[in-house]
This record gives sequence, C-alpha cells and structure tokens, in this order.
Amino acid sequence: MAMICCVCHAVATAHPAIQHQIAAIRAVGDAGQGSGPAAKAWRALIASKPDQIPVILAGMDGANSLAHNWLRAAVDAVVDRARQGGNALPSKSLEAFLVDDHHDGQARWLAFDLLVGQDPSMRERYLPRLIDDRNLDLRREAVARVLDDADRKLTAGQKPEAGRMYQTAFDKARDRDQVDLAVKKLNELGQKPDVSGHFGFLLHWKLIGPFDNTKNAGIERPFPPEKEIALASTYPGKQKPVAWKDFRTKDDMGVVNLNEGIGNSNEAIAYAYAEFPSATDRETEIRFGSFTTVKLWVNGKLTLERYDAYTGYRTDTYVAKVHLHKGNNTILLKLCREIPPEKRLEKWQFNLRVCDDIGTAITPATAW
Repeated sequence: MAMICCVCHAVATAHPAIQHQIAAIRAVGDAGQGSGPAAKAWRALIASKPDQIPVILAGMDGANSLAHNWLRAAVDAVVDRARQGGNALPSKSLEAFLVDDHHDGQARWLAFDLLVGQDPSMRERYLPRLIDDRNLDLRREAVARVLDDADRKLTAGQKPEAGRMYQTAFDKARDRDQVDLAVKKLNELGQKPDVSGHFGFLLHWKLIGPFDNTKNAGIERPFPPEKEIALASTYPGKQKPVAWKDFRTKDDMGVVNLNEGIGNSNEAIAYAYAEFPSATDRETEIRFGSFTTVKLWVNGKLTLERYDAYTGYRTDTYVAKVHLHKGNNTILLKLCREIPPEKRLEKWQFNLRVCDDIGTAITPATAW
C-alpha cells in the first residue's frame, strides 16, 4: 500500500527505503496478516534518523489500528534513541505536520506532544491556534488553557474579562466536563449560556402513546406512526385512544420525560417525532440517549435499533451517521418500555441532538 501523500517537505523527500518500510507496515491486516514482513520493516524503521519522524507520523494517515500502533511504537523508539544521544527533534517539520489538519489526529497530537517536550514554550505558542481544531485532544488542550487563563482573571478580580474567556471556552469546548465547568463559572458570574443550543439538542417534539407492549410484544409490532405520520389522527392506544401532542422540554440537556409527556405506564410504547430543516445536503450524526429499547427512523428509513434496555443512561449513548437532504427531514423515535428490573429506576426518557462528527451542533435552517 502506497504511503498517503503529505504536504510536509520532509515527507515528500523521504528516503525510498523508509517509504518501503512504512508501506510494509501499513499492509499488515487487521487480523495480523503480513506481520512477518511488517516486523522486519519495523526493525529497520526504528533505526531512522530524527528528521524522519514526520515521515513516520504521516504513515499513520488512514492506517488501520494495528499498523497505527506499529508506527506509533516506531516513532517512540526513534525519539528515545534521539534523546539518549542528545539529538534534537526536527521542530520545523514537526510544526508543519502539526498545523496540517489533513493528517491523522493522533499523529498530530503526538507531534504536538513531542514539540512541547522539547520546548515547553511551544504550548503557549500553538494552543491559541488549536482552539477550533477538529482533533478533540488538541482542542481540549486549547480550551483548558483558556479556562486556566479565565480562572486567573477571576482571581485577580477582572470579572468582565474572565466572563468573556469562560464564554469562549464554552463556545469552543466539545467535551462535556469542560462545557460543564464553563457553564458553572458563567452562572456564578450571572450569565446564562445556551447549553441545549451548544450541543444541538432538539427541544420541540410531537409525542404519541402509550401503545401496548405487554410481554414486549409491541417492540416488533408496527404501530400506526411507523406506517404514516398523520399528526391530526387518533389511534387505539393501550387503554384509550391516543393522539399526537406537542411537548417542549425545558431541560438544558434536552431530556424529554415521557412519564410527563405520555404518562407513567409500564409495558408501553411511545413515539416521538420531530422535523429538522437543513440548509444543504450534508452528512451528519444523530446522537441520543435512552434507558429503554429504542428504534430510530430518519426520513422514513430505519437507521438504528437498540435492545440493551436499563443498562444506563447518558447523553450520546447511541450514534447514527445519517445523510440529511436539503429541506425538511423527519426524525421518529420508538421508545419501548417494559416492566423495569427490580431496583431499577422507572425512568422513561430520552434526549437527542444533531451534530457533526466531533460534536459541533448543527442548527436547523428555520424554526421547527
């Protein structure tokens, strides 16, 4: 397998032997096929000079997990030998590698770590440029720096400046713990950040139910909402006729409490429906959490179904990669409740958000 083309000058001018060694390692299969030639190539590769580190890092672009690990170990070996011999790492080519976000995210993180290990001032030099990075490890470091700076401003009594910095951290953070910390600080300063908007949670839903799920017989049974979305229609429910009703959650994390919206009923089925207007055709992710068995349809297509009920609840438990077309898109959830296991909370709830592959919220083109 040919090594993926790179923009770094050092990669473009790599020695043919090193190119061949990296190609042999990249050819190893997920189940270990080709390990013999890969091991031989690895032993030769770790003898490389430090100026070839960016070349090896570039070999991680698009590599499978096993080849990725071999190449990472090769970098570690070359770095260890360079440090033992008192030789400097190639800062300029590592910097060029770091700032090129077409490279593998873990490889870029390793380049950053190597640069900082050689020159700690690199951290302050580069972190401001990484605040919008698509690599979540690099982005996290950049957000952590902003949070630290904000803490220092707050300690010094500079509340307006601290507030602006906490807001920046909130806007840029993608990890839940950093978002929570920024929200806490902003609340203490009297500011109210838009948490649900930041994550992209859908707050407005149409709900209908309960339908019958005695002995879990309703899980595979297609109730009327699976056949048509007729928001003005009424259908036979578990105990009485049911109709669609509007529901808007006020929870910051977009949690829809079905006990509140539908009624507290065991062995029951509920459906939740929303529409999502998109300004363009685009690839996206729908992420959601649910305590109970759940099915998801996007634009009428069954996209995801999970049967691991009562195993815990957290945001983004399930991730479905979906294509949204320009214009209106439909989202339908089927939430199947059985009799909860003994000592389990009788929670019947979900939350759902639309975002890109690093968790950045995608905003509907128009109001729902």
